[in-house]
Amino acid sequence: MGVLISIVLLVIITYNHLQQPTENDVFNITEKWSESAEEVLLIREIDGNWLTIFRIQDFVTIAELQRNWLGVWKFKNDTTLSSTVYPP
Repeated sequence: MGVLISIVLLVIITYNHLQQPTENDVFNITEKWSESAEEVLLIREIDGNWLTIFRIQDFVTIAELQRNWLGVWKFKNDTTLSSTVYPP
């Protein structure tokens, strides 16, 4: 039984590591913030780093995405890189 659980976990982790980031990843990361992302404008790999640009109310924010050891996407260092005011 333990071997079966280990194999299933290995398959799930391997699958997660093969996935590219999606808009849902950004929404999941920001859902616990006081104001979560309303719109994801861009997710792109640039020089081996995954960057996202998303909108929260009147701000456009840039963040770098990084996988944790389970293969789940998070913001690198749990922070954003920059924000600027976006006119409504």
